[in-house]
Amino acid sequence: MEFYKGLKKLNHKTLFEMVKNIGCKSNDIIYRSYFKLLEFAKRNIITKDSVSLFGIANMVYGWMPTMLDNIDIKTIEDQNVISNIWKNIILGSLDNDFLNQIKNITNNSIVGGSKLLHFINPNNYAIFDSKVYKVITGNKTSQCNTENYIQYMNKLTQLIKENTEMDKLKNEFHKNNEKDNRITNFRYVELILWYS
Repeated sequence: MEFYKGLKKLNHKTLFEMVKNIGCKSNDIIYRSYFKLLEFAKRNIITKDSVSLFGIANMVYGWMPTMLDNIDIKTIEDQNVISNIWKNIILGSLDNDFLNQIKNITNNSIVGGSKLLHFINPNNYAIFDSKVYKVITGNKTSQCNTENYIQYMNKLTQLIKENTEMDKLKNEFHKNNEKDNRITNFRYVELILWYS
């Protein structure tokens, strides 16, 4: 409920106030490494098999404070499940059962799952983590779960559809940061939240 209330308050005006306070990130390792990881994922999704999925899942965990050690090996080895996962990722699915399959291969974590989804399909998925949750709710404790991720994605999709406002946010972000066409609209909103 707390997360939903925070999401309702999230709009272009609040995002614009946040983005005005974000300084130059050109030397920030998290900001800069993102592009290398994005390229790695792009190169490795061509085959759309379990090796690619497993490799990218481990890559996103290299970007997190924990190692990938809680993975449902049956899921990653079942070719029918893997084919279904790849199909849903490409479609941008937010189906609860699908997201639970993603959690099964990312330490039972929607945070890791959101990173996996984003790096494979950045145009359809945003990263969701405790820092984003805390900015939305103002609460120090985070509840990053599948239900909240679906609500978050629905809210971001709604905000992104308002293109003129998104252009203003991007322009404000680029007052201090170099423009890069690889940054998707989902990534812009997530960056604004993460750096706020």
